[in-house]
Amino acid sequence: MAVHDAYARLTPYELAFPGRDEAASHFEAIQEEAGRRGLDLGDPTAFAMTEAVGNVLGEIRESADDPLVVQQYRELLFHSIHFFLEGEKVYLLEVTAARHLVKRELDLLTWVPEELPRAGYLQLPRNLFWARPLEDAPPEALDGLFWTAPGNGMISTLVVTGMRDDRPGFSAIPLSPLPVAGMVEWGAASVREGAEDFASTLPGGELERLYSVETHGEVLKLLARVLWYLERHPDRITPESSIVGEESGSGKGAGRSAAPRGTALPYRRIHLD
Repeated sequence: MAVHDAYARLTPYELAFPGRDEAASHFEAIQEEAGRRGLDLGDPTAFAMTEAVGNVLGEIRESADDPLVVQQYRELLFHSIHFFLEGEKVYLLEVTAARHLVKRELDLLTWVPEELPRAGYLQLPRNLFWARPLEDAPPEALDGLFWTAPGNGMISTLVVTGMRDDRPGFSAIPLSPLPVAGMVEWGAASVREGAEDFASTLPGGELERLYSVETHGEVLKLLARVLWYLERHPDRITPESSIVGEESGSGKGAGRSAAPRGTALPYRRIHLD
């Protein structure tokens, strides 16, 4: 099996919150304050107004002066608390399933997305999808997508790029919340003007059958198709255990030929059959 599909890799959630007990205490403090003040944690604006969130971000400001880093961490914190409350659900998308969902005509217009998982992390095949975190920046591989659909009719998405063992950190690109019902149209739409959706813009990328994500619409299209697939084909979602401590790259050197580090979280594999 290719390394893309062999196991789920270390997630940005684990990288950002290496101390699980400390992270849980932060999340519980945010949840307690929101309940006491009657705030909707599913609303990113209300979430950012809590004192507990400000305290967490204050710790980040001590080590990061860049306002962009603080903003990215705030967005990651929003998705992480919902990810935590939903049971830390990681979904590994296999290469064959990814190609199927990108290229095939799917019956999305009959889909009514009412029973979406409230939060999760979709991990994409390694180095298959590419994007630019900033317009003039070099392309980076997409690691995956966080989504949060807390039951208020809206869904928020966070794109994660640049997860590599040979450097710290990653890039986090938030998308504006949109109505859950709108995912149907995004999943069925053609969104890139003047070119086929997901067509590679990397030199030689088409020869390697790589995909580029040039627009927010392509992010939403990919996520919508995966969420549709989760609902329509539950028999093609296989729970698996973490393999940290086995041949996952965990604890090994970070050379170019080393396998990527594995996640310590249990995960669900999305496959074709």
